[in-house]
Order: sequence, then C-alpha cells, then structure tokens
Amino acid sequence: MDTLLAVGLLLSLFGAPLLLLFARTLKADPMAFPTRICLWLVAGAAFAIASTAGENWPHLLGLSSLSWLVFGSGIATALAVLAGWPFCQLLQRQTTRTNTTDSVPLRALLSRSLRSKVFVICTAAVTEEALYRGYAIGVGGVLLHSTHAAVVLSLISFTVAHFRWGAAHMLSVVWAGALLSALFVLTENILACMVAHLLIDAVGVLLAHALFRHNAARLLPRNE
Repeated sequence: MDTLLAVGLLLSLFGAPLLLLFARTLKADPMAFPTRICLWLVAGAAFAIASTAGENWPHLLGLSSLSWLVFGSGIATALAVLAGWPFCQLLQRQTTRTNTTDSVPLRALLSRSLRSKVFVICTAAVTEEALYRGYAIGVGGVLLHSTHAAVVLSLISFTVAHFRWGAAHMLSVVWAGALLSALFVLTENILACMVAHLLIDAVGVLLAHALFRHNAARLLPRNE
C-alpha cells in the first residue's frame, strides 16, 4: 500500500507539470478544455490512490465539512496573499526587470471568454489544491514522516508548475503557495484552501484586466 501511495505522491507532485509540458510539446493550448479536463483526471487519480490508505483517507486529504470559521480562514488567507502582491511585484521588478503584463500565458487567459476564464480558474483552484495541498501535504506528510518536508516538496513543485507564467510571477507564486500550505496545515481542510485559491485567482484576473486597461489608456494619443 505504501508503494501505491508513493506513486500517488509522485503523481501529485509531478503529474500536472508533466501534463502541461506534454501539452506544450504537442503545441496544445494548456488552457483549452481538453487539457483542463486532464488536470481533473490527474487529481481524481491521486484521490483514488489515497482512498487505499484506509478509513482515515478523507481526513488525510482534508475532506471535512466547511464551517464558517474555516471558511473565514480561507477568505483571510486570500486577503493576506493579495495584500502581499504589491510588495512581491515591486521586488520582482527590481530583481528581474520584468512586469506581470509581460506574461504571455496571462495575456492568453485575459483574451478568453468569460466562461473559459471561470473554468480555468475553478480548475486551478480545485485540482492544484487537491494535488499540492491535499495529497502532497496530507498524504505526503505521513509517507515522509514529516509535514515540514512535505510542505517544502509541495511548494517547490507548485512553483515549478508555474514557471511558464514567467519570472515576474515567481515570487507571488511562492508567497501564495506558502500561505495556502500554512492554511492547510492549520485547518486540515482542503475546501478552505480551494476557497482561498479561487478568490486569489479571481481577484488576480480582475486586477490584471484593470492593469491592462490602464496601460492601454496611457498609450492612447491625447487630443490637444
């Protein structure tokens, strides 16, 4: 059983990055419906493997009821992540000389329809939390006999999976991943992490839209 759970840990850590790399090799759109469905399948496979861990497997994955207190902690975590973004962006501009608006994947996401944006955001919130927090930390902590080691591995893998978004996003990704990991460890509730992740990405997309409109308006010629 431990061998199968270890396979599941590898799937949770490397399944999504390898899937996106494979899609890129095939020149497939990583945000297209087929690719996003494959991410759901990867997360589902990891959870199916986790179910072999015995009667305690839902607790390991953080599958428990979402109380108002836990729901509030998810919102508070999202607010903390968003509050730290301006500082992350400032530091990244100073170190990498790049801006968030330089990201090709972000531009591609903003150009999609509203329905497509919602699906991409919801897929990321559910599948990434299921893989990187639920399985990688919940089950990984038991397999590695160390929650701290599982958190570190999860955060590294989570960051690597977002490399395609560009250097301007990396510090923000680490910041968000660290707080989401802390939320899971403290609440042991994967639903709280999904709520936080959903809010972070939704607000992030709205802010990115506003930033692009602001920059576009600055480039328009002014009538004298």
